[in-house]
Amino acid sequence: MHRYELTLSLIDDVILSERAATSGGHRSLRHIPGGTLLGAAASRLYARLSPEDVFTVFHSGKVRFGNAYPLSASGAPSFPMPMSLHEVKDAPAESGGRIDAARTYNFVRVEAASKVRAAGGQPKQLREGYLTRHGTLVKPQTAFRLKTAIDPRTGRVAEGQLFGYESLQSGQRFAAEIAFDADLSPVLRDQVLEVLSGQISVGRSRSAQYGRARTELRALEPNTPSLQGLGRRVSLWLLSDLAACHEGVPTFSPQPQDLGLPSGRFVPEASFLRVRRYAPYNTHRRLPDLERQVISAGSVLTFEFDAELDAAELARTLAAGLGLHREVGLGVAIALPEWLSDTQPRFETEPAPAPLQPVPEPDDPLVRWLKTRAGVSGQDTELKEWVAAKVRELIAMQRAAMRLHGLPHFELAGPTRSQWGLVAAAAENARDKLDALEAALFGDNGVCKAKNNDDWHRITGTRPVTNAEGKEVTYSRWLRECLAAPVAGRNPGLAVARLAGAAQKMLTQRQWDLAGEKQ
Repeated sequence: MHRYELTLSLIDDVILSERAATSGGHRSLRHIPGGTLLGAAASRLYARLSPEDVFTVFHSGKVRFGNAYPLSASGAPSFPMPMSLHEVKDAPAESGGRIDAARTYNFVRVEAASKVRAAGGQPKQLREGYLTRHGTLVKPQTAFRLKTAIDPRTGRVAEGQLFGYESLQSGQRFAAEIAFDADLSPVLRDQVLEVLSGQISVGRSRSAQYGRARTELRALEPNTPSLQGLGRRVSLWLLSDLAACHEGVPTFSPQPQDLGLPSGRFVPEASFLRVRRYAPYNTHRRLPDLERQVISAGSVLTFEFDAELDAAELARTLAAGLGLHREVGLGVAIALPEWLSDTQPRFETEPAPAPLQPVPEPDDPLVRWLKTRAGVSGQDTELKEWVAAKVRELIAMQRAAMRLHGLPHFELAGPTRSQWGLVAAAAENARDKLDALEAALFGDNGVCKAKNNDDWHRITGTRPVTNAEGKEVTYSRWLRECLAAPVAGRNPGLAVARLAGAAQKMLTQRQWDLAGEKQ
């Protein structure tokens, strides 16, 4: 037997209806059925094969398209929750996205059930989500969108045809197993793998923004489960739905002989199962197939055999699948693994995630442009912080100057909005040339030229009246000092222009405040 793992990464949301009915509430499956993967392969391959090869690949069960179940955040595969696991109602087993083994009881073992009842607890079956062998509980994320049908005659919204879709959200990853019998032609096997490689579309509304998934394939090692020392009683864990029949009639309490197993009997008191029925929709025929009555995935079936089992024979039977419709992933079962065979589960230790390897930076024009933009963004943030700090200094200078010169509260003690506008214009013309900016601001004909009683040369009281050089501190000298700041030194024209614009906004707000104070 040849086995491959098919990993699907959802590019779009995927709609997988739980029921084919068009009325009533719509609910999505939490996994991708094997029948959906078979349909994706058939849509590309069916017409290219001969009738004999079509039957061999898609109908004989020699190729089995398994269900795709969600992967955990660490990439570990998950399985349907075993229905034999229970928790005490007032002591939930789930905590932080994991199942606490100490609060979980496996009722396949009769003593576990007796233990819970003796303690006065009320058992509650675990049903939701998918379980990894490390105890992680995986719950796929879903979305719901309302839509309306369009009347083809008018091109407008059709009356009374509002409907909604629940879907699996994009970005999630699922994994399925594709199994081929050993006697299948390698040519056919390669053709199936080829059509499932790259990108496929699954689910409903594939022409309307739904259904795309990116796929990856890898070969799996031969499956050699440890089935030694089974004895005569064996519990089987269904990893997919099981369509069992007894003398051609569907049954929900199958005997071992109905499944191709050695003679024995079904043990209902140690079995935990749920059932459902559905009619899968065939997109090619545009009709539903015959209704299927199945035992749901996650069920645990216990059998008592007349004699001890041959481990190798049981392994071969389980690998080939049980019951009907094995080509679409039904009938996948395993003997209850060791970590689920005791009264409480013994989860395996989750391996530490592999350290992330640095990815070399590609030499690409887009990468260089993005790095340039990131650098500009960082400088812009620094410049904004510098301008905000300088505006706070400017406000403090004006308040101190008003107190120093005894000005009334409705008069400003510094440059006006129009004067700051001239500073902004000079800075924009000078750009990154510091000499040109200093000449435009402080030269003989500059904006801040020396003039008696000019606002630019009004003395402030934020520092001593004279600085270290014995010169009076004014607005003009403060602005000259701003040009020597590190940020201003990178692009002085841009820095002063930003500062002038911020000063104008501050003065506009201040004038509105003063207008209110005068009234």
